Amino acid sequence: MANRRALLGLGLFLCGCQKPVDETGTGDTDATTSTTSVPGTDAAGQTGASETSPPTTGTATTDAPTSTTGDISTTGDISSTSTTVDVSTTVDTATTEPDTTGTTGSPSGCDETVVFEGSLEITDATDLASLECIVEITGDLHVSNTNSLVSFSELGNVKHIGGSIVIGPNAKLASLDGLKSLQQTKWLSLRENPQLTSLAGLESLTEVGDLMLEGNHALTNVKALANLAVLGSLGLGTCGETGNDALVDLQGLENLTALGALDIDGNDALKSIAALPHGIGLSWLTAHNNPQLPAAMLEEYLAETMLNPEEQICGNAGMPPPDGLCGCTIPP
Repeated sequence: MANRRALLGLGLFLCGCQKPVDETGTGDTDATTSTTSVPGTDAAGQTGASETSPPTTGTATTDAPTSTTGDISTTGDISSTSTTVDVSTTVDTATTEPDTTGTTGSPSGCDETVVFEGSLEITDATDLASLECIVEITGDLHVSNTNSLVSFSELGNVKHIGGSIVIGPNAKLASLDGLKSLQQTKWLSLRENPQLTSLAGLESLTEVGDLMLEGNHALTNVKALANLAVLGSLGLGTCGETGNDALVDLQGLENLTALGALDIDGNDALKSIAALPHGIGLSWLTAHNNPQLPAAMLEEYLAETMLNPEEQICGNAGMPPPDGLCGCTIPP
């Protein structure tokens, strides 16, 4: 009996020394069962091994979004998410289609963009189709001495011209669409284009160093210049020569924030320059032989320049007839 009691005590002693079960699930035994009994569930709180378990939603923890690659086969094993991912709505097909809009990369229909080195002259003999891929001209642009040219719209992808732009004389030119992408230029001269009725095509211009409009006798308005903000000088005609006989006013220049000099000469129909803002830095103004342009309106702008009206304006409406011809005033 004593031996049996000794054995029973020894058994109880050994049971008391055995490692207790970890009720929190961090022991070896529970860790094994927690990862095998419920596959695919989040066992982070029980096993500490969530990085090896596949996500259940397939939307928040994939390695790379399919919209940026267009090929989900490269993102790893997604077999557990195939029932929840709609591939048709996430693949970005725009990256695989050719650009036909002309807004990025090469212009539409062009394999590559062209930078024209030097000055470009467009004549009646110019192959206009050869201009379509040009986006920059490093020198001047001349469209002059043509008899049959109506438009040079094929040049419409040009965004930068390094030198001056001279348009005219051109007997039949009726459009400036070839300059529709141009935003800035140092010098723009439109001279003796008798079929040009407006400046449509210049809507993108925001800054011009010097703008000269002379001898465009069908030109009725400058409304296409509504986006023009900075203008170094504006010449409407040349003293002693010719102006723009059909131009009535300067509507379209209301948004100017800077204008340094203004010359108005020989514009028979011009009645108002009131569209020009005041206080934009005007420091020079001359006006000769504009029979319908009120001298009083000119004097309001002259007051900003501190120049002597008797030396700057002559032969305008409301002024006494000059003794002889109005003399041309040359800027200092």
